[in-house]
Amino acid sequence: MESRDRLCILVFDEISLKCSLNYNVERDYVEGLEDFGMACGRTEKPANHATAFMVRGLMAKWKQPFGYFLNHSTIKSAILHRILMTAIEKLKSLDLTVKAVICDQGSTNCSVFRYLGLHLINPTSSILIVKY
Repeated sequence: MESRDRLCILVFDEISLKCSLNYNVERDYVEGLEDFGMACGRTEKPANHATAFMVRGLMAKWKQPFGYFLNHSTIKSAILHRILMTAIEKLKSLDLTVKAVICDQGSTNCSVFRYLGLHLINPTSSILIVKY
């Protein structure tokens, strides 16, 4: 893969879910609880939202689901920040270069971008454009 084909965009979005807990007998595990994986662990709260991540090629035509997290209510800014930084590090270890992060303009997402020192150029646009 050429270096220009390794340029990518990280995309994420959150959806609401119907709460449902199931016991997995084989794994001795309750499914459907809030779970942030290795980034922040698992809680005992029932999940009613999911946040999904996808990676897309910037110069080449490819896309790949990258991961998802189950959360109770809207994901907290500190947790989202940690997940984004971990995702970017993992992609970098795969020799991919994240050039942009795309999401909707939810208050949590905007808070994370402000924390990173990024500012909206055109807040009325449906596309998040950032200025460093």
